[in-house]
Amino acid sequence: MPMKYVIDTHALIWFLEGNQRLGTQAQAILSNVTSQLVLPAIALSERKITDFALHQEAAEWFAKERARLIPISLTPSYADGQIAAIAKVNNLILVTRNVADYANFQDLQIENWFS
Repeated sequence: MPMKYVIDTHALIWFLEGNQRLGTQAQAILSNVTSQLVLPAIALSERKITDFALHQEAAEWFAKERARLIPISLTPSYADGQIAAIAKVNNLILVTRNVADYANFQDLQIENWFS
């Protein structure tokens, strides 16, 4: 069964630009027509393309994670939280170069294709 990946804004932009900072593994996966890729709506809205609603299950997961993290001074950004939530509730691997932005979320699968 092929792996499923959530792609963050950096990965998508660098792939589309042909930026060499994107690792060879990332280039291979993003170029493979059989790869199962998800681009969260929030990644599009970060680029001012449009505004999208967040799926209810993902929103609830993020609310619980945010409530858990705020008291211990680890408040995540809304954009990162939404991306993490989409990955988590859909059992997807989050691909990012900003691993530290997602490190405090529980049970989130993360891959850094940029190192």
